[in-house]
Amino acid sequence: MTPTAFLAYCAAVTLAAATPGPAMFTVITNGVSRGFRRAFMAGVGVAAGDAVLVTLALLGLVAWPRRSNGSSSCSNMLALPI
Repeated sequence: MTPTAFLAYCAAVTLAAATPGPAMFTVITNGVSRGFRRAFMAGVGVAAGDAVLVTLALLGLVAWPRRSNGSSSCSNMLALPI
């Protein structure tokens, strides 16, 4: 991965994490009702999930279920085509 592509990836992850949505409201709600520690842990979980999703999308692995001829079983999604 080139440095330019990596910086674009980092910008996409940062933008996705900063955009208000259900995940951001979950972090804010946890912060208001349960305190900093719970909000921090929710934020870490959201950031980890976003990073995994963006990484899979960049690798093209999101297209796996489309290749499985309409079947959505875990064994079909995880099987690597040879």
